[in-house]
Amino acid sequence: MKYLTEPIISNNKKLNSQQVIKEENIKQLFDLINKHRDISRAGLVRITKLSPTTVSTLIDELVAMGLVTETGLAKTTLAGRKPIKLKIAPDGLQIPVFSLNRWGIQYTLYDLEYNEIEALFVPHRADQYGGFDEDSDEDPDSGTDYADLIYDIFTNKAKRIDPEKVAAICISHPGLYLEEDQTFSCSALHVSIRKEVLVDLERKLGYKIFIGNSSMCFAYAEKKCLNNIGEDVHDLLYLNVTNGIGAGIVYHDEIFTGPSITAGELGHLSIDYKGKKCRCGSRGCLENYVNTDAVLSAVKKAVSRTQCSEMLDLAQGSYDNITLEMVGEAYDRQIEAVRNAIDDIAEKLFTGIYGMICITGIRRIVIGGGIERLGDGFLNKLVELSMADTDNVFTRNVKITYAKSGFKGDSVGIAKYFIDKVFTITQ
Repeated sequence: MKYLTEPIISNNKKLNSQQVIKEENIKQLFDLINKHRDISRAGLVRITKLSPTTVSTLIDELVAMGLVTETGLAKTTLAGRKPIKLKIAPDGLQIPVFSLNRWGIQYTLYDLEYNEIEALFVPHRADQYGGFDEDSDEDPDSGTDYADLIYDIFTNKAKRIDPEKVAAICISHPGLYLEEDQTFSCSALHVSIRKEVLVDLERKLGYKIFIGNSSMCFAYAEKKCLNNIGEDVHDLLYLNVTNGIGAGIVYHDEIFTGPSITAGELGHLSIDYKGKKCRCGSRGCLENYVNTDAVLSAVKKAVSRTQCSEMLDLAQGSYDNITLEMVGEAYDRQIEAVRNAIDDIAEKLFTGIYGMICITGIRRIVIGGGIERLGDGFLNKLVELSMADTDNVFTRNVKITYAKSGFKGDSVGIAKYFIDKVFTITQ
């Protein structure tokens, strides 16, 4: 099993230096074709400085493997034979991704161009509302229930998986990997998944598992998305604000996990040392005050206390019907009780953002996870807070936007990271 940030080339003593060099060269060519699209062999020679013979030989191998295809002749003003264009063959590999979230498991099968081949969602009882069934034999500290569900989806429910083309199985999870406990702690799912359970799943399925924290996967997806639309982003902080808060950090184009793979736990930054007791054992953790559930709770309390008729109209006669979208609309309408509640939450969230800016130096901030359903008013408030003190050196040139990768950002993010950083070709 591999984790985020593990190197492409492992310290495998069975590999000799020539094998390592070949793997590095062929992966470099694959990545360049993936990045540039419709590049020629001559173009690859110019970029890599490898010999034309080496490039041609390795490209022939990639074509024979079905990973690269020739697409026709490139346009050129030069005399002589026109170069042949190369591109990644979308159907060369499949990447099945299982995204664990508060509602269940989202399965998506991607090709090499990250097109969805098939997708399905399977609800799971271990959600935010009730936790595990009391009658279940499942140990909530093992994760076997989730492993069994992934196995069932892969072997029975998925219809378009080609076993010969599966590169690896990717799993995105909301939580920490605790090395000392050999456990993936997913508090949002009310479960801790033991490493041994996933190792056993790996054995039963017959494929390697690549697993990563969902916020980190979202961060990588956002970096790739922004790069694709012309924004030159090398460092990025992604805030995943759902029923908790996580953060993914991209630093110098790489996901930053820290030495213990626990970096980015913004939700457990304490903003009140005498505040609410948190499930992590500390007090006053940010995610106790700032999350999508907290937004709805704060607004419902505020409008109930003030008997806000405007909000009641928006909610069609019952405050229980209030959604994040309704809250955003009420905020834009300047409904005082709503604005006061949301401004308070925005200020608390910005406290966390400011702390992360001071620690990391990263000034490109992307916010997602569900909180963006509040609309532009909430985002504008955060931007306003970032610009409030013009003398503050830490908030200069800070840019805050909502996420662009969509609700499956963690899914496509881990698929892209796997292909970019982990996938090996000749081994």
